Amino acid sequence: MNTYKASNGAQFTDADINRWAQEAENNFADAGLEVTPVAPRAWEIKKEVSRPHTIRIADSLWKLIEQDADRKNMSVDDWIRNASTQALTHA
Repeated sequence: MNTYKASNGAQFTDADINRWAQEAENNFADAGLEVTPVAPRAWEIKKEVSRPHTIRIADSLWKLIEQDADRKNMSVDDWIRNASTQALTHA
């Protein structure tokens, strides 16, 4: 069994990972958490076709978007879709 070390120094094993995965599969039923389902957006359920579109954007802004997307472990496409969706739903 492998032992791992988290960025905060906590150690965990394969057994911990398997337990956490099972808890997630069970919607954290034993964790006392309440999970609220969220309706998927059109592109997430593949009912709406996504096509490439060209936009003009300053290189400096593009670099900031790339950096933030990388920090959040997401693609630039996903970052732009999320930002656009948030701007439109909070308008």
